[in-house]
Amino acid sequence: MAMQHPADPMKFVIYRDPVGLWRWTYEVNGRALAEGGGAHPTPARCLEDIAQIRSAHLSPVSVSPFHRLMSGETALPTPPSRDTPGPEIGEPLTTGLPHG
Repeated sequence: MAMQHPADPMKFVIYRDPVGLWRWTYEVNGRALAEGGGAHPTPARCLEDIAQIRSAHLSPVSVSPFHRLMSGETALPTPPSRDTPGPEIGEPLTTGLPHG
């Protein structure tokens, strides 16, 4: 694992939790901005998650209908008909969202 300079404003931190499993946080200016959702049996598995997060800057961003309403938008995307299959569990809902 690459060592971080103490003055780095952004860094991933891995640590052992009280049960002895490995977890990670992403810190910006000393504040935890993100935390991994799972615990890992080894530091290597924890670093694999971090590698996936580091490559996420290329991933598209979608906004859920709930968050669109909370931001003041009044129109919901048109829901699919009952005959149209919906997304699988865990799949993001992107119907009616702008692309790009």
